Amino acid sequence: MLPLVLALLPIATSPALAGGTASLASRLASDPRGLRYGPDGSLEAVFGLPPAEAGMVFYPVSRSRALPDGYAPPDLVNDLDHPLRALVVSELRAMFAAAERAGADLEVVSGYRPATYQALLFERAVQRQLGRDESLSRDEAEDLAARFVAPPGRSQHQLGTTADLSSWEIGYAIRRDFAETAAGRWLAEHAWEYGFILPYTAAAEPRTGYVAEPWHVRWVGRPLAALLWEAGYPTSGYPTADDWLVALEGLMEGQS
Repeated sequence: MLPLVLALLPIATSPALAGGTASLASRLASDPRGLRYGPDGSLEAVFGLPPAEAGMVFYPVSRSRALPDGYAPPDLVNDLDHPLRALVVSELRAMFAAAERAGADLEVVSGYRPATYQALLFERAVQRQLGRDESLSRDEAEDLAARFVAPPGRSQHQLGTTADLSSWEIGYAIRRDFAETAAGRWLAEHAWEYGFILPYTAAAEPRTGYVAEPWHVRWVGRPLAALLWEAGYPTSGYPTADDWLVALEGLMEGQS
């Protein structure tokens, strides 16, 4: 088994995948919801967000891509009983209200996490693996743990625009059978309407390195979420939601 330092190397290294990223960037650039320019030709918006905001909202953090060291969101608020960026609170409230009208119950059970807290969660996951199998090396335990818990600095929760959701149907727990609840089914079908994506799908697991997390939602704004939904990202092994964000980052860098 590969040690964590090797397991975290970028996956998309082949020329074919590099070409795929260029194709995704071309599609993003040609979408009328994508890039908006001012009269002077300067970039004014990226999928509805100011360029200065878009950089971190769309940042492609993953097992192979860490956030900038020490990153903390600029507008954290304690709302919905958890710290979140103010940017996403109204969208979460709107989504929860729509779910309730449809007979589904959704609540936030985890929001923003600083890297220091993520380090504690990751270490706990590593120790759990070592406790289950004493023959594992530390590197092997880290590699196994990283399928379920993001290493510090590599969690989408650190963005402040990501939340774990649950329902009374499973006691507001984080469990895989959330996908089978009324709330989980509603979320899978309607999250995009409020700007949220579910990046860790079963289809995406070989590329993300994470097991499916039907409770994990990340806000990318309604225009981009709609494009990804139309592209069929929930059932796609490639491109995954993360692949789209990598392509978008490259596109934005080409505009600066």
